[in-house]
Amino acid sequence: MNHVPAFHYYKVFCTVPHVLESEEFASFVSEDATSVRHRQETDSIPIIDDIRFHLTNFVQTFSDMYEADQKLGRIDSFLAELGLDA
Repeated sequence: MNHVPAFHYYKVFCTVPHVLESEEFASFVSEDATSVRHRQETDSIPIIDDIRFHLTNFVQTFSDMYEADQKLGRIDSFLAELGLDA
């Protein structure tokens, strides 16, 4: 599974709410989840791990922290809609 190239991360993180509404992205995440061998009930999904890392790694202010927390919450809701737990 090819992940989003690093130079696209900035665009993905700035537009998380819009990306999460994309059927193409939902399909990509579902495929990525099935690529994990012997997936447990709660397991990591590589693309979601990458997005979470980049969302939290560059937090410098309380405002950034609030925005990252909102985006992380949207990601959790998105995964729940897909029936995934990661």
